[in-house]
Amino acid sequence: MLDVQVAPDFDDSLTKMEFHPHEAYASSRYGNSDEIRIPFSQADTYVLLNKSYLYIEGKLTKSDRFTLAPNGLAHGIEDIKLLLNGEVVDQTHLPGISSTMKGYCSFPRRNGMESAGWVLPSTTQLVNPCVDSTTGQFSACVPLATLLGIAEDYKKIFINVRMELCIVRSTTNKDMIAPRLPEVDPPAGGSKTTGDPDVSISKMIWYLPYVTPSDSEKIKLLNTLERDMPITVPFRSWSLAMYPTVPEHREFTWSIKSSSELEKTEIHPLHVSNGSSTGLRQEYELIRPQQFDQFKSLHRIARVSLQQNEFGL
Repeated sequence: MLDVQVAPDFDDSLTKMEFHPHEAYASSRYGNSDEIRIPFSQADTYVLLNKSYLYIEGKLTKSDRFTLAPNGLAHGIEDIKLLLNGEVVDQTHLPGISSTMKGYCSFPRRNGMESAGWVLPSTTQLVNPCVDSTTGQFSACVPLATLLGIAEDYKKIFINVRMELCIVRSTTNKDMIAPRLPEVDPPAGGSKTTGDPDVSISKMIWYLPYVTPSDSEKIKLLNTLERDMPITVPFRSWSLAMYPTVPEHREFTWSIKSSSELEKTEIHPLHVSNGSSTGLRQEYELIRPQQFDQFKSLHRIARVSLQQNEFGL
């Protein structure tokens, strides 16, 4: 701050960075339990996985009375995994639960996640900005770093690597939907919709940033490839543990798993389900510890832990 004579430092190691779309195979469908595979196989391209995102389009019915739940698009995924050179290196089961539990602790606040379908609900207002309340059409950009640990932790480029993103849709859409607050008034002479809502997804595109380094940096990267030097990819995978049936006793023991010294875990807040919740509300609700006593019957408890991993290229 006081050294006014210091010269400015310019970083010219990168020439440009552009986002390029990668679509699933032509035969892919986006219904419940369907598997969607999105490949990337351009050997001479440098990509930055940490900044990639999923662009999702679809439609919500009964949008005058319902909206997408907070982080609802992640709840529409049963399983997501990343393959490098044909090998599964990271996988998240039920990313809707995992990312919600972790996200309220560590993801950006304010409006930084609204484009991904995150909203902070209240007792008087719950409207997801990604949804058009008139037509029910929605679109959102979900950062891959909110779904996979490797995308969040590894912030360097990948060199000469084949990638494939494998997504399995959830078996039901009910956890993607929440009652809209307040409801939209019907047009003059019209009436509110009736019946249960549903969600259909029509498009999933994986946007990967292509990085173009400067000539001097490109030479260094090419030398790394020519020497066949190993590249270590350190990251933390997300492990979700669930207690399917909580006993009615006041105290109970929950043995999850043992960890070696390499597998250090980090605990995040609990999610519980209330026995009175309806099928149109999210099954898992984030609660504060002081609110725990009001839940007389708990059906499930979930915990997310972070496990250190390394992958060599």
